Amino acid sequence: AATQAATQAATQAATQAATQTARVPDTISAVQGTVRDSAGHPLDSIEVYVMTSGKSARTDAAGRYALMHLLDGPTRFRVRRVGWKPVDTVLVLGRAEPSPTASR
Repeated sequence: AATQAATQAATQAATQAATQTARVPDTISAVQGTVRDSAGHPLDSIEVYVMTSGKSARTDAAGRYALMHLLDGPTRFRVRRVGWKPVDTVLVLGRAEPSPTASR
């Protein structure tokens, strides 16, 4: 009886641990935008690098980029292009709250 109880406890603990590690966090964000120069012109071939995760994206001809599946919280970004000085920034990612709806 003691062996059976120990086996059940071990099985339950292993199942619980597997369940906890298999959970996908619901704290996933995405960042998208456009990189522009000081005159407002879009820049292509700019790398937007997420220093905290190693993910990156390159801007297209319209200066647009998108990064998906980023964890919420403080996230360090580096924007760079060969021959240019990189620019670092930190954004705090999180779930967007629904916008209030105006009624008349």
